[in-house]
Amino acid sequence: MKKTITALVVCGALLVTAAPAQAAPKDPVRALKAELVAGHGVRFTETSRLVRRH
Repeated sequence: MKKTITALVVCGALLVTAAPAQAAPKDPVRALKAELVAGHGVRFTETSRLVRRH
């Protein structure tokens, strides 16, 4: 699950930072692996509330 979230975040970051006129990388898997560096992760915080109804 964490790997999936990390991959989605990295793909989203690549899409946001890529210029529209820039050509797509020839090998997207290699480009993604270049972004995933050991020791640098993604922080994920989830907040939930329990609402009680009387």
